[in-house]
Amino acid sequence: AALQMERINISMNAVTDNTTLAAREVQYLREESERLGLVFSDATVEYVKFAAAAKNTSIEGEATRKIFTGVSEAITALKLSTMDANLIYMAMTQMISKGKVSMEELRRQMGERLPGAIRLAAEGMGMTTMELIKQIEAGKVMATDLLPKLAEQLHKTYGQAAIEAAQSGQAAINRYHNTMFEAKAIIGQTLMPAFTDLLNLIRQGVPYAGMFAIGFKLAVVDVAAS
Repeated sequence: AALQMERINISMNAVTDNTTLAAREVQYLREESERLGLVFSDATVEYVKFAAAAKNTSIEGEATRKIFTGVSEAITALKLSTMDANLIYMAMTQMISKGKVSMEELRRQMGERLPGAIRLAAEGMGMTTMELIKQIEAGKVMATDLLPKLAEQLHKTYGQAAIEAAQSGQAAINRYHNTMFEAKAIIGQTLMPAFTDLLNLIRQGVPYAGMFAIGFKLAVVDVAAS
């Protein structure tokens, strides 16, 4: 748990280039995980990927959080599986990375797992579904334009339902696991210096153990030869 938390903090620092902003992002994910009953460690991994893709774009920062929240609310309200959720997050990340939206991500990766995604995206863009599809096929729809509007529509549609769904048994289990994860991480971080010192001590002794093993082997050979 401590090593996993260490990876989270390091990757978030890399994305934000600022330890204060990184801490704020991690706190945002803690609060959303508590509010929606998400698994904190899983949500953080997907968020870091999305935030990294959104870095130095027009949706960096607050817009990134709003998009992630809107999509997470829909996932919670619809009780989607972890696999479906990860594929939806991956589709978002791919859209941002490529710049332009393709039907591969919107229809196949996201739309097949998030019912109504294309219709809600079209409503957010002020188009009919067919108009949006034609615009996407023509390469005229940018991810930085579509995703914020889709997330806003998802929030309007599923925001309240997500709050109600977050009171389920699974959400309670996820919150329990989050609490235990945080507790283990704190304990692990406290023990980490001593553990690191122990590993260094063992590592320093390995060459001597190797030399002893070689010497022992030679001695056995000498005895056998005599």
